[in-house]
Amino acid sequence: MPQWTQAQREAIDARNSELLVSAAAGSGKTAVLVEHVLQLLREGGQINRLLIITFTRAAAAELRERLIAALDAEAAGNAHLRRQMLLARRAQISTLHVFCHRVIRQHFQAADVDPMAKVGENTALEPLLQRALDESVEELCQSDSPDAQALTSQYQDAQIVEMARQLYTFLRAQADPEAWLSQHMADPAGAGLAPFLLILRKEALLCLEGAEQLNDQCLRLLELPGAPVHLLPTAQADQALLAALRDALRQDTLPAGELRFAVKARAPKNADFDPALADRFSSLRADRPGAGHGCALCAVQAGEKPAGLWRFGAFGPQGAG
Repeated sequence: MPQWTQAQREAIDARNSELLVSAAAGSGKTAVLVEHVLQLLREGGQINRLLIITFTRAAAAELRERLIAALDAEAAGNAHLRRQMLLARRAQISTLHVFCHRVIRQHFQAADVDPMAKVGENTALEPLLQRALDESVEELCQSDSPDAQALTSQYQDAQIVEMARQLYTFLRAQADPEAWLSQHMADPAGAGLAPFLLILRKEALLCLEGAEQLNDQCLRLLELPGAPVHLLPTAQADQALLAALRDALRQDTLPAGELRFAVKARAPKNADFDPALADRFSSLRADRPGAGHGCALCAVQAGEKPAGLWRFGAFGPQGAG
């Protein structure tokens, strides 16, 4: 028999209460859940009266097999546990999607849903979503509305598609996606988005802090012997832009007009500097740790697209160099 910790034993023995078990992967959460269910069944509970929801079908199958194996090991001479083992094959142990689909099929008239409807598989849904996104972006590019033109001039097609995907995923988690979207689109002051915008503002300030640290490294590098001093105006221009953005965000505003990082200055003819230091300067501006994750400060555009700073400053174009 496993040696349960005090916290695990409390979770196993808990009854008639809401319980949250939070622990790292591999720490025994599934084993605790199996033992919790077994305890209920040993006390006379019926497995067909339990609803057990998992995130994946694989997890549901594993949990079911663990329960059946444990019941089989204890069922000898116990008619109740033997019956629970037989019922376990049909017990409601599934993903949330499968459970909801079962409820809809049983009550299709009340739900006004085709009883033959199926849970969509990702292999079938992903091409449909991609086609819808492609068609939407094409319509957007052909639109002459000010909003559409502002969006397409600010972002690349791939960025628009990614933002649409994120919005789609978020809306699917709402009880009534269309109502949520209509409500917030109709809110001219954006009051409903205030908490979300505060989070974005906080993230943007963190991004700017990281960008300023990168820029400080650039400036210190230019103080070294053999440094490419012709790049000093570039670093100073980046520093001024980042400071202006930081100050503006703290005042809940953004500077008017288009914002661009400085284009890296070219080396004068016959300039004498250490190429390794110049490469290091470029890597600080161009290296993108965590590429693919955009920052909340979407108002900044890139001139030369210095991706190291860009990662902290905006949604950087993929492959920027």
